[in-house]
Amino acid sequence: MKSDPDSPEFELHSASARSEPPVLLADPQLRRIVRYASFAYPPLTLAWYHVAWLTAWAVLGHRPRYLLDDPKYIHWSVEIPSLIAHWMTLASFGILPLSALATSTLGWYAGGSSARRLRCILVDLSVLGLCWFGGILYLRADPFGIIDWYFD
Repeated sequence: MKSDPDSPEFELHSASARSEPPVLLADPQLRRIVRYASFAYPPLTLAWYHVAWLTAWAVLGHRPRYLLDDPKYIHWSVEIPSLIAHWMTLASFGILPLSALATSTLGWYAGGSSARRLRCILVDLSVLGLCWFGGILYLRADPFGIIDWYFD
């Protein structure tokens, strides 16, 4: 039984069978912005911890000491970057899956053959995983004692 080309059902099925991406998802500039924002989130989060530490150093006149100089009670100028770092860390539990979904979706709509699309997705997810893993390793190593100071 054939569908009538004038029926709304035929238009719905033919629209869903199109292989062209929506215009917004096909934009290479949007893909580049989402990729860079996803890759930059872990280093930016770590940078805010360093900003809080450097601000505390400037306010105190000496390096902040572990278990003595609490970032909440030093000065309001230390509390602002501390709160930003804190909220970025809490938001990272939701940002990681969303950024992985966004980069893989935009990688699929990058165009080209299926092999090229798959390569774009795998490269994006690999770089994203390396950025997050590198951030976790940096937190674990804590070379300057900043994270220990912040979470004492």
